[in-house]
Amino acid sequence: MQAVASTNGADPTPVGFTLRLVAFLFDYVLITVFLFTILTTWILPDFYPGFITDLETLANEQARLSQANASTKEILILHGNFMQRHSSALDTINTFYLFTFWIYFSFSEYFLTGTTLGKKMFKLRVVDADTLSEPSPRATFIRNCLKSMAACILFPLLAVSFLLCIFNRRRQTGHDWVARTIVIRDNPVSHTAP
Repeated sequence: MQAVASTNGADPTPVGFTLRLVAFLFDYVLITVFLFTILTTWILPDFYPGFITDLETLANEQARLSQANASTKEILILHGNFMQRHSSALDTINTFYLFTFWIYFSFSEYFLTGTTLGKKMFKLRVVDADTLSEPSPRATFIRNCLKSMAACILFPLLAVSFLLCIFNRRRQTGHDWVARTIVIRDNPVSHTAP
């Protein structure tokens, strides 16, 4: 593991909300594009024929209802019928999304020494909050498992988790706090071996 020592002897400053959110959104879009391509090319056409056609029909019907100033109830019924017909496909999509999200973040942060492509773009890195070294595999697993479940199942919880970093000096989100990690600026010059 590598420890982080700053060039002036002070601890690295944790990164704030905005930069972390932008890096996360970059990763989120990357995962979504990748997964959308996989699902629409191989999974949905082979295992759920008619899903994509019905999804296009749903979009067209919603546009028609919106132009006709239909009530919210009519639009909700339209969506409810679609979700009921395709509940199995929607469960599969959600499961693929959850595992892809978790695998991407966990493997990236483990094999890229605390970074993902989004974090790397903005020169950010996840480190252990106490030692400022690379987080343990256990901490990486916990951190990304919580983040993935919040992003894929309870999205408002992810928003609350990210907002927590505004209110503490270490800028820890909820998943950082549980895993005992922080996100700092990555300064390769300052990396030293233990």
